[in-house]
Amino acid sequence: MRLFGENLTPVASPWLIKSSPPIKTPADITGFTLIEAGDAHRTHLEWLTWRRWFEVNGLERAQPKRWLYFNYAYQMVQAALTGQGVVLARSSLIAESLANGDLVEVLPQHRMDSPMAYWLIAGPRNALRPEIKAFWDWCSSRPSPRARPSARCPTRTPWTTSTEVAISGRRRAAPRRPRLPLGGWSYTQ
Repeated sequence: MRLFGENLTPVASPWLIKSSPPIKTPADITGFTLIEAGDAHRTHLEWLTWRRWFEVNGLERAQPKRWLYFNYAYQMVQAALTGQGVVLARSSLIAESLANGDLVEVLPQHRMDSPMAYWLIAGPRNALRPEIKAFWDWCSSRPSPRARPSARCPTRTPWTTSTEVAISGRRRAAPRRPRLPLGGWSYTQ
């Protein structure tokens, strides 16, 4: 079952945005350091590149002030959080940072679709397990979220961590997280 898709959006720290000229058009992005994966142009990750984003927005020859390359998505997001530049980030990976105000979308009207999606997969025998079936049914009953930073399925998991219980202020023991079989969750391209 397809849970939800993804999109890419340019994000930066609020501090960087407030201390720089305003970003009103895609061309304004070129005045910033752009953060991306160092191997994105040589691998199957080319869809994650600023070059593709520029092409989609009609700026094939755009050249930014500076490039900053990292090997991992979390490093790229961390660099944006610390004000080192603007990153073209996958919405599902930055949803919490956007919700907390740690990052801001600089051009939300210029999101770009990603070929990535999140799927719930259960093998034939595992699909018969009551906890798997209950979770599957629960996901099936929810409206399908669109690929946007606030979209998550499930919005609340059937289990809760002790941290979430402490934050919510409830005085009850957190239910144990069910053990999903290998292949229970799958992230595919």
